[in-house]
Amino acid sequence: MNLLSPEDYLDIIKEWVDPYPSPVVEEYEGFHVVRDDKLGYGSKARFIDYLVSKEGNEWVFGGANKVGWGPISLTHVCNKYNKRATFFMAKRAVPTWHQQQVLDMGGTIHWVANGMLNVTGAGSGIGYAASVRLAAEGAKVVVVDTNEIAGNKVATEVGGIFVKADVTNEAQVANMYKVAFDTYNRIDIAFNNA
Repeated sequence: MNLLSPEDYLDIIKEWVDPYPSPVVEEYEGFHVVRDDKLGYGSKARFIDYLVSKEGNEWVFGGANKVGWGPISLTHVCNKYNKRATFFMAKRAVPTWHQQQVLDMGGTIHWVANGMLNVTGAGSGIGYAASVRLAAEGAKVVVVDTNEIAGNKVATEVGGIFVKADVTNEAQVANMYKVAFDTYNRIDIAFNNA
C-alpha cells in the first residue's frame, strides 16, 4: 500500500462538498466537542472544516499522537480560514514525517516532554508497545489494565507503576487518575487504548 503525498491528500479534500448534515457539537466543561458517535458516519475532515469555519478565534488548538493525517488536515483547514493551527505533541528527538508536514505547512507544535504517561490496556498489544516505546523515550508510565499479572509485569519492565482498573467503571477510572497524579504529581499524556 502506498501512502498519499500531502499534496495528493489535500487535493482530494480541497473541493469537497459535504452531503451530510452538520456534525453534532456539544459544550463540555467549557470545550466544544464534536459528537461523532451521534452520527454513525462521517469524516474527520468534515468536522474539522465545520469547527474551524465556525470558531471565532484566530488560534485552533489540538492534541495529537506522532502519526496520522488529522493534524495535517487541521493545519490545511486552518490555513484555508486564515487561522493558526497549534498542537501539543509528545517531544521526540526528530519530528515524524507527519509532524514535519504540519510544520512545513505553517502549523505550530508545542512539544510536551514525555513526563508522565497514563496507558490503559497496557498489559498487552498496542498498550504494551506504547508503554515500552514511550518509557524508552523517558516517560514515567502508569500501566493500567484489568489483568493484574500482565499489568504488574509491564510496569516492572518499564519502571512504572501498575493500577488495576476497568475503564468501563467510572469509580475505577477516577481512582486510576488519582493514583497517577498522587504518584507523579502530574499527568502529561493519557493514552486511552482500552
